[in-house]
Amino acid sequence: MKKVILCFGDSWTGGHFVNPNIDNFDGNLLRDDNKEYCNSRTWVKYLNDYTNIETVNYGEPACSKYMIVRKVNVNLKSYLQKFKPDEIFAIVGWSSPERKTLPIEYSDIESEISLLPAEGLELFTLKKYQREFGKHDGEKLWEFYKSYFYYFWNAREYMTRHRNNIILTNNIFQKLKIDVLYFDAFYETTTFQSDNKKILDFKIALEGPLGEIVNNIYSKKFIPFTFRQFLEDKKDKSLFEQDDYHPTEAGHKLWAEFLSKDLYDRKKI
Repeated sequence: MKKVILCFGDSWTGGHFVNPNIDNFDGNLLRDDNKEYCNSRTWVKYLNDYTNIETVNYGEPACSKYMIVRKVNVNLKSYLQKFKPDEIFAIVGWSSPERKTLPIEYSDIESEISLLPAEGLELFTLKKYQREFGKHDGEKLWEFYKSYFYYFWNAREYMTRHRNNIILTNNIFQKLKIDVLYFDAFYETTTFQSDNKKILDFKIALEGPLGEIVNNIYSKKFIPFTFRQFLEDKKDKSLFEQDDYHPTEAGHKLWAEFLSKDLYDRKKI
């Protein structure tokens, strides 16, 4: 019998909700006076309601696959001190493949930046770097980001990285004998790339023996459609926030209802 469900992902797991009682919100959805408000409106919370199993939300806004793998690697063993492996279940909601996180260490600064090329070359990225790293270093990082955007952002780079992160994460769960279900939250925005281009890009991840491994994981442990596709198929605008990007609380609730049924159908809980 499962006693806890650990949930990993980006803002489609951690939530994208802002407490209206916060004045001058700074954009940090995980700040102390917003985190509980945000998490309590997500599919993770509603999954607890539908299954009556404790759920833990490790979702984080703008989380890349690298960050999700790191969270899985860092947090799983502590639960094995409280539960047996067969009492733990995990759900991983992968972020869009192209997101990339790079650790930064220089002078007395130890930080990281997340590259989100799908957002384009918007000046708010420059301003964000300058706020965190100062005017000079922020401008240098902005130049680096632009170079990455123009020369290195391509499907062969990010789809192979996507594949490798899935295999690595699955190996961690297998090593610890913890069962897991995966889903892709979204792949870019619907208008950014055509469906045919996405299909062609994904074929890169299926090349060679590593492709065979990840294809096997997809066939056995993945929801066969994205969270976003699931909501879009409902043809209900109330399931998305006004930016038409993140799910509303109603969208999260529907996804939790689907996941709970899927888990029961798979005899996972």
